[in-house]
Amino acid sequence: MAVRRRLRKIGCGCAGLLVLAGAAAIPLARQQRLRNHAALARAVEYLADQDETAQAVGSGPVVSGWITAKISEWPSRGDADLVFTLRGPKGRAIARVELVKSLGEWGVESAGLIPEGQPMIDLSPEQPDFGPAPEAPPEKTPV
Repeated sequence: MAVRRRLRKIGCGCAGLLVLAGAAAIPLARQQRLRNHAALARAVEYLADQDETAQAVGSGPVVSGWITAKISEWPSRGDADLVFTLRGPKGRAIARVELVKSLGEWGVESAGLIPEGQPMIDLSPEQPDFGPAPEAPPEKTPV
């Protein structure tokens, strides 16, 4: 009888661990999707191109730690509000970037960077920055 009770307790404990492990996997899966999202890639690309970012964290910054995001997206339009930590050779900084999606492309609407122990740096463009314009296709020559 005592053995059955112990097995029941162990069984409940294992089931509880499985439930907790599953609950922990959901936010981790969401973080992985965010790390691979085009909006985050555009935000990091934009910040890496700014001289102020290079002065604050160094060249080649990468996202580290937890990402907080609110993204509303449709095939051709959307908006995103991202908060994440950038890490580089000179240190870390918290970044907040608001993006807008137009015609399927993400553009930076506003951006700010808070380096460790320093005030916020406003890196917002005057107009949404969609990155470099795509190259025009080569002209067709009549045959």
